[in-house]
Amino acid sequence: MESLEELTIKYDVDALELGYTQYYDQLLSDVKDDFTKVLEIGVETGRSHRLWLEYFPNATIYGYDIFKFGVEEFHRLQEGNPYLDRSVMFEGDQQNIDDLNRFLSEHGGDFDMIIDDGGHT
Repeated sequence: MESLEELTIKYDVDALELGYTQYYDQLLSDVKDDFTKVLEIGVETGRSHRLWLEYFPNATIYGYDIFKFGVEEFHRLQEGNPYLDRSVMFEGDQQNIDDLNRFLSEHGGDFDMIIDDGGHT
């Protein structure tokens, strides 16, 4: 299994530039196989979503996004993704309480980890 840094490079995610990849890997490398449910808020083009699907091999990865930007690239990047059976997408605005409640009623809230990479206006 590849490290988080290697997956960041593989999927061209900006996490290395932002400087937190090594900290995530230190915190998660020993427990990542135990995770079964991870929420990523802010999917955009899906690069990081692909990374998390591979990094957490036993988890369903829930993507939450307004899907206004990068949708075409998202669909292109997901083609041939062998982990899509563990991917659940949800269209909603994290600032909208009705969307949040709809997400919780459909998918529950018992996540092992929530990654908030959504834009805030």
